[in-house]
Formats: sequence, C-alpha cells, structure tokens
Amino acid sequence: MGDPHITTLDGHHYTLMRQGIFSLWHLSGLETQFHSDNGFMKTVPVDWQVYTWYAGHQAFTKGLLLVDKSGGAVRQIMEMTSEDCQWRARKGDGEWTIVKDDEEIWVPDGQDYVTGFQVTKKGAKGYKHIHLNVNTKSGKTEKVVLSLSCRPHHNINLQLVMRQRHDYRFVDGELKVARGSRGFSTLQTDSEFAIDAKWQDLGGSDSAATYLDMDQAGDAFVAKCSREEEGKAQDACSKHLGHLGDIQHGSPDETFYEDCVYDVCHGAGETAAELAAELLASTRAIEGI
Repeated sequence: MGDPHITTLDGHHYTLMRQGIFSLWHLSGLETQFHSDNGFMKTVPVDWQVYTWYAGHQAFTKGLLLVDKSGGAVRQIMEMTSEDCQWRARKGDGEWTIVKDDEEIWVPDGQDYVTGFQVTKKGAKGYKHIHLNVNTKSGKTEKVVLSLSCRPHHNINLQLVMRQRHDYRFVDGELKVARGSRGFSTLQTDSEFAIDAKWQDLGGSDSAATYLDMDQAGDAFVAKCSREEEGKAQDACSKHLGHLGDIQHGSPDETFYEDCVYDVCHGAGETAAELAAELLASTRAIEGI
C-alpha cells in the first residue's frame, strides 16, 4: 500500500526510493476449475500482474498496469496514470477505452467466463474498487480487490486486499510474503523486482508511456525535514487522519499516519494527507468497516 512506502502481505513495512517500473504483485501458479458451457470440467491457470511506475524526486507512484494473462495469453489489461487518474482498458488486441462505473472487463474463452476485472463504487462517497474475479466450481468468485486514491498530476496510492490467505503462496513481487527472513530493512532497493522493459512491452499504452517518460526526474532523493516542518506535517495529517494519540499502536491506521507525516514533511504537501485519508476510507469500504 502507499508509496514510496510499501507494506508486504505479511506486514513488513519499508520505504523504496527508486524510480522505474516494478512488479508490485504477481499471482501465478493458481489453477481454477469450473464447469464449461459444453458440460466438461475446465482447468485454467490464473496469471494476474500489477506493475507500478515510480517517478519524480520522491519516487511517487505515477502509473499502474493490471495485466491478465490467465490461460497463457493476454486477456484484458487495465491502466491508470496520475495524469488524469482515469482507468482505461483493453480487451485482447482491441482498442483502449475509458472504463465506466460498474463495468466488467473480460474476454470469453469460447462461451465461458474465465477471469475478469470489475469496477464498482462503494460507500457514501462512491469509492471506486477494482475486483479481480475468477470462475470456479461455485461460479464467479472474487479473489482480490484494489482500492486507490489519486490526484491528477500528483500521485496514486494503492491498497490490495486478497480475500483468501492461502492464496498468498502464489504471490511474487514487492508485496510477497516471507521476505523478512534475511536482511530485511526499512530501506529497500527491490532490485529483484525491477522490470527492464518498456511500458508498452508489458501491455501499456503509448500515451501513458509518453506521460510517464516525461515525469522522470533523475535519482530519487529525500529532502531534509526540520523539527518545525515535522510538527506542521503532524498537524496536517492529524487534520485528515485523526491525532496519533487516538490511534491504536501497531494498527494499520498508525502506519497510514506515520507515512503521511513522512510524505508531507518531505515536500508532498497536504494533498498527501488527503490521499492517505481517502485510501484508508476506501479500504474500510472494501472490508465493510
């Protein structure tokens, strides 16, 4: 979740100060079985990938690419950049289109539904969520939900919720579990998850790649943050997330607060606090809190 702060599925939290394309989350090795329209049982390997593009001096997330290669070929792709915070989608080799509310993006396998991405709104403020669904013996089943907060020309924040913990073993990328057993620190380079490929080669659009290329700003850096600036950052984050003294120690809310103070204090402005609050509220809407 967040950026340049990442929390893995097993709770390790660290800051990444690098630019480029990274594999944030990759689910593969999972197979799904369902009854096809011809009456036979069909088995299909599920392959979902979330790529991120980190850019700018603070290495903010500026691009997201969600690719479905279930069954061994590109089925559907969704893409968002911080240029306009708008989801776009492409089915197979089709054209890119703007995604509408409550739209489901999927390519049939013959007559059968296999996997799909569904955009929904939830909560009083209409938070947009992306549901990653798969066909099973019990019918369409939700495996993963993405919640986001985004400001045009600023950055994207993302939280990923997996519905079944036993699916964690199929995950690779920055969010994978069991990364803390050897030499895990609060600062990571994530070299093993850096992607040496063009955005378009991964399935992204030319227009998104052009925007993201323009947003590169040399090596990421951490500006100095004085005690006075930290105090002002705490005030800004408390305004949107509540006071730290009222937040349970060790809870996800505390992590949101600490990340918020870091970002605001290092030049992201109060917008970072607003985005953190929106992401937290959006995730709570997913979890029904």
